[in-house]
Amino acid sequence: MTPRILIAASVALLVALPAFAQDGPGFSRFQGYLTTESGSPFEGTIDIEFAIYDVPEDGAALWTYEAIGVVVAAGVFDAPIGDEATPLEASVFLGGGPRYLGMTVDGNPEMLPRFAVGAVPYALVAEEVTGDIDVDSLAIDGETIIDADGEWVGDGGLVGPEGPPGPAGPPGATGPQGPAGPTGATGAAGAAGATGATGPQGPPGPTGATGAAGATGAQGPPGAAGATGATGPQGPIGNTGPQGAPGATGPQGPIGTTGPQGSTGATGAQGPQGPQGATGATGAQGATGATGPQGATGPQGPQGPAGPFGAVTVAVANGVAANVSTVTASCPAGDIAIGGGCEDVAANTTGRVRRTVPVGSVNGGPATGWLCEVGGAPNGQVVAAEATAICVTP
Repeated sequence: MTPRILIAASVALLVALPAFAQDGPGFSRFQGYLTTESGSPFEGTIDIEFAIYDVPEDGAALWTYEAIGVVVAAGVFDAPIGDEATPLEASVFLGGGPRYLGMTVDGNPEMLPRFAVGAVPYALVAEEVTGDIDVDSLAIDGETIIDADGEWVGDGGLVGPEGPPGPAGPPGATGPQGPAGPTGATGAAGAAGATGATGPQGPPGPTGATGAAGATGAQGPPGAAGATGATGPQGPIGNTGPQGAPGATGPQGPIGTTGPQGSTGATGAQGPQGPQGATGATGAQGATGATGPQGATGPQGPQGPAGPFGAVTVAVANGVAANVSTVTASCPAGDIAIGGGCEDVAANTTGRVRRTVPVGSVNGGPATGWLCEVGGAPNGQVVAAEATAICVTP
């Protein structure tokens, strides 16, 4: 918490007008009261720049002085105005006209309004004169009363010494109260007395003008990278694209015994689809194995440019079962699924497509097949699902 910020926000004077005290030729003092933004008395050390003007606003300063390291205790401060190096010259007050004192605290904008200077500083112009006075002549209000020869030329004779006082007369009747005389000039401030007990908090003064914004500080070092957040929920499945017209169904031949699997040859052109055979009974679903712990997600590398897709193939799979049929169309090895569809192809049933989703993704990679689920037929009826996966070679 710096004095500059606090003092710029709220400044109040201890008295209605600046209190000047004569310290000697070229010296005066200024007493005041400083508060923080919350209205509490300020404690600390400040620098104050004083300036004398002949106008209440704007204008050029006739004289300036900076008081360095002014101590503020319980909000009260007593600052010098002028010193041996920068005396408050009497010439500042010559020429007639009022004078105004401006005050700037810790480099903030000058406080407004400026303070009208009282009569005490004008005593700098005419201090007490003692001893002989050597003049060519003496005039009062432009009228010469002693000429250059030292002769009295004023109206009337010289006034003689005052005689002894006569006897006191009887007291007269008390006269009516006379009008109040004009306010006398402000006397010089006495020596600062001991600090009294702190009085009750007064109401906060009006908010001073907002100071200029300070320069933007240098940017601090970046903070440490935060821990990787949990994976968000899977977004909704996009709309299924339109399904192409199914090809003609060819007759299905008998199923031969399964031979050993040879190496995968190059994918040939897809032949026409054979006739659909009777759907076998759906076997019991095996128990789901326990899910292993998920490994930490490594940092994502920069995304490379998208490569061209290879040849597009269509994988089709069919399944028939009572009430519910689920079937997955898998892409050839090495291909990925970029789309797919689902259709109820059983005759004389009222089944409906329940869902169609991409499947076969490994560690968040692309899908390698398309799942189709059809159900909702009355009990005992057979529903048939046909899944189609649109595959490409990446």
